[in-house]
Amino acid sequence: DSRWIEQITKTRTLWGTIQKPFDCCLHLNELRTINERVAQQVASAEELALKLVGHPKVERVFYPGLASYPQRAVVEKQMTADGAMMAFTIKGNLAEAKKFLKALKLITIAVSTGSIDSLIQIPAIITHRPDREFGSLIPENLIRFSVGTENSKALWQDLNQALNQIEEKTQ
Repeated sequence: DSRWIEQITKTRTLWGTIQKPFDCCLHLNELRTINERVAQQVASAEELALKLVGHPKVERVFYPGLASYPQRAVVEKQMTADGAMMAFTIKGNLAEAKKFLKALKLITIAVSTGSIDSLIQIPAIITHRPDREFGSLIPENLIRFSVGTENSKALWQDLNQALNQIEEKTQ
């Protein structure tokens, strides 16, 4: 009956497919360590955000854990941790932003934000192209960074060496 197929298709679209037992077992094991992993990611993100604020080739850092964050009062009311996601603008244009990303050795260029691996991207060309709605509002020198569980010192070394590859330019 086509009604059943339509209902199954709708449900599957909304909720996804049923996982295999082995996948469920893996997810259960991952859930047992989620608190530790998220705590590591948040601690690293806080440390890296503070270092990025002080870097001469970074214009601005957008991270809820910073005292300078515009909605800090809301963050303190609503959140128990500041998260592992941030964005920052570099001093330079799109070409410099691309050069920065290409210079990274440890951090992976990718769109996803839900990983234990640190992921980074330029929203202006990957997720918010100028020909799409709101794309022209996204600065071309904005970098989105999802901090993973890697050692924060290693992450900072990678960010710092890549930032030092770009030329200091003003827009």
